[in-house]
Amino acid sequence: MHDTTGVRILEAREVVRKRPNMFVGSTDERGLNALIVGLIEFSICKVLGNCTFIQVTLNKDNSFTLVNDHLPISIKTSKEDEKPLLEKIMTQARVSGFSSEATFVANALSQCSRVEVNYDTSIYKQEYEEGYPKSEIILVEKPDFPEEIEIAGSIFYPKNLFWFKTDPNVFGLATYNLTTLREVADKITGTQKELAIQLIDLRVV
Repeated sequence: MHDTTGVRILEAREVVRKRPNMFVGSTDERGLNALIVGLIEFSICKVLGNCTFIQVTLNKDNSFTLVNDHLPISIKTSKEDEKPLLEKIMTQARVSGFSSEATFVANALSQCSRVEVNYDTSIYKQEYEEGYPKSEIILVEKPDFPEEIEIAGSIFYPKNLFWFKTDPNVFGLATYNLTTLREVADKITGTQKELAIQLIDLRVV
């Protein structure tokens, strides 16, 4: 019989933060790029509805923003655990039978993060710190994404925004590699002709 005195079972978020290499491969630029690639793949998950565009912005402060137009993530509270789907996909690796590991891992490895959704013609927002909800989901007057985005002559209507500022205690001074992200985006859109992916680098002066 094993003595379990003093043994503490790590919660999933702690596991990700203690062993990030298990989830994103490394804590250099490859790991940062893996976060964005994971969120792109999450965006085109058919469980979330048809996604026709994804816009990724690399911000000057080394944070990144991803906007897409798959179905707005629900803010309604679940009867089983009294938590909204929006919060669950940010704090759990698996929700209602589909994987939300990409959003969960990115959130857990971020110093701070934010999600906004255009749900039922209103804009809702929730903020997080180191993977934990900082606030309840709140109604906001104006989103941080435009009503419409033009890509290659086509107009798209954003429904969800994810913003992550990764934790420097995890990734140090690592930065995103735009060239690698472009290669991944081209590969994905090469097989999904109905999808447009736009990459914006605000770090370039």
